[in-house]
Amino acid sequence: MVVNPYSAMKCAFGENPKRCYRGKGPETRMGTAARLRDTLYKAKEYMEKKEKSKDDESKLPAFNMQYEALIPLLKREVPLKAHAHRADDIFTAIRIAKEFNLRLTLDHCTEGHLIADILAKEGYPAIVGPSFGNRSKFELKEKSFITPKILQEAGVKVAINTDVL
Repeated sequence: MVVNPYSAMKCAFGENPKRCYRGKGPETRMGTAARLRDTLYKAKEYMEKKEKSKDDESKLPAFNMQYEALIPLLKREVPLKAHAHRADDIFTAIRIAKEFNLRLTLDHCTEGHLIADILAKEGYPAIVGPSFGNRSKFELKEKSFITPKILQEAGVKVAINTDVL
């Protein structure tokens, strides 16, 4: 039984999108943020056109499955789960969440302990981890078992992620 078919929408910042979409999409952190902003902006325009049409078929925009999927995010029905390890990526996720008034969770938040006081002021929850395993990527060099403790003591709501399915 599916209790909630829309639990969240995930996006990734940092090395993963750069590596996975090499030659097919943005290959820089700035490019990833620009692509996300552009997509959210277009989805917001699409949603607003749908709402203004009041179901008048002649005024409805052409159906766009990608934008339809983002409507629950833009309506704050689900959070954006931002895969972000480095502090700069965490801050980019926060800026975008503020820009589009999104609910946000900071997933992995590897460098969260370096910016804990700022994150506490921002008020977004962090899902930290996984902490076990090697530092297979450059952006994991600050990975630490103390991150959840430091974030929690600063006032950040924290959960721990193992990345195990």
